[in-house]
Amino acid sequence: MTEDTTLILELMKAFDGMDSSLRKCGVVSAGISGWRPVGEKEEAAFESLIALENRKALKNWYSVASSINPTANAFRKILEQAIGEELPLGKN
Repeated sequence: MTEDTTLILELMKAFDGMDSSLRKCGVVSAGISGWRPVGEKEEAAFESLIALENRKALKNWYSVASSINPTANAFRKILEQAIGEELPLGKN
């Protein structure tokens, strides 16, 4: 695992879990337009994920995934909106 991959994995952990704001708000069924990070931990992780210096690592993160669950896909779309770029998934 590269240093960039480890960074993205650690940042993503802020949004993984039953107590994350993504799961609590039902982002998959409710849509992505109204979601915002909740709490200092999520806010800091989100800002780091969308930071320009982490853009390449973020794109690489998604390029190796050929499929992701609905919540992860909704979060990918949130990130795409925030950075104004596509984060395409890899191909099998």
